[in-house]
Amino acid sequence: MINKIVNFNYDVFEAATVRTCIIQITKEITKNNEIDIIDVNSLTDKHLFLNKVYKNINQNIFNDTDSNNFRINLTNDKIELLSKIEQNCLRVDDICSVNYGLRPSSEKLKLKKEAFIHNENERGTYKNYFEGKDMGYWLINRSSFLDYRPDVIYNPMFIELFEIEKLVGLRTLSDIGKLRFIYDNNGFYCNDSVVVLTRWIEFQKVEYITIKRLITNKKINTSKNFSLKYLQAILNSKLIKFYVNELLYDGTHFYPNHMKQLPIKINNNTKKIEDLVSIIHEKNINSEDDKVFINQLDIHIYKLYNLNYSEVLQIDTEFTLTQAEYNNFNTF
Repeated sequence: MINKIVNFNYDVFEAATVRTCIIQITKEITKNNEIDIIDVNSLTDKHLFLNKVYKNINQNIFNDTDSNNFRINLTNDKIELLSKIEQNCLRVDDICSVNYGLRPSSEKLKLKKEAFIHNENERGTYKNYFEGKDMGYWLINRSSFLDYRPDVIYNPMFIELFEIEKLVGLRTLSDIGKLRFIYDNNGFYCNDSVVVLTRWIEFQKVEYITIKRLITNKKINTSKNFSLKYLQAILNSKLIKFYVNELLYDGTHFYPNHMKQLPIKINNNTKKIEDLVSIIHEKNINSEDDKVFINQLDIHIYKLYNLNYSEVLQIDTEFTLTQAEYNNFNTF
């Protein structure tokens, strides 16, 4: 059994760019099946290693983590909180089809991406187009034009994926704070630097083979009960960033299979949340802008997931409300 893990989240050796992890294994079962862990995040935390400051975690939790990853950042308090977040929830893929965008290149014509992407709509037939780098935090920031030629493009996907109301998530993240899903109902096309989330109800008549294989009447009926603005509020929240960071994030990537697992709370009273998202869209507020409405939205999401004040502080160490203010916050 695993007995101890010491993990260094920075480059220990001056001559090598490599992360170091020390694992101690014994032949017998450890007491209570627990692992002693030291997680050293930076050089300033080296005292944890020097003084052998261990925390404990039951290694059975690795049976339930994505791909059985050793998420040694977890603590018993975090595990309880993450379990609470998942209560009375559906997964994203119960509600939405989750797909990569297209790949604008052509092996057939030996053309690279630049042959299909243009700054102006020269022919008048090009499609509005964006990539991950063009995304704001709630809406598209900027765009170009795509010469959409499905007969020659390497992986053109299908037009309904782009021309129907959707959310689009960034899949390459330099830090967890950049996790975001933008909303689009203007038919923009996008490439595979992003992932497209579309409610199943929108794909009832789609003939694309993967959609036909996965869609069911249950998914269609379930998706009718969720608006994309409600989904966007949850997926852009600090609560979901916490969930992703603790269970799914690898420091760089956020794949479709990760997005499919995210917990969406079942709730029938969503108007106030949707109204806040509409205001954010109208004002085109980004995370760096006026945060009043975004902060209000985060509080609504904490309340939606029935978190108490101490649980909120686990997620948001900079939370500004007092316990009384949070308890009295009117969500509906």
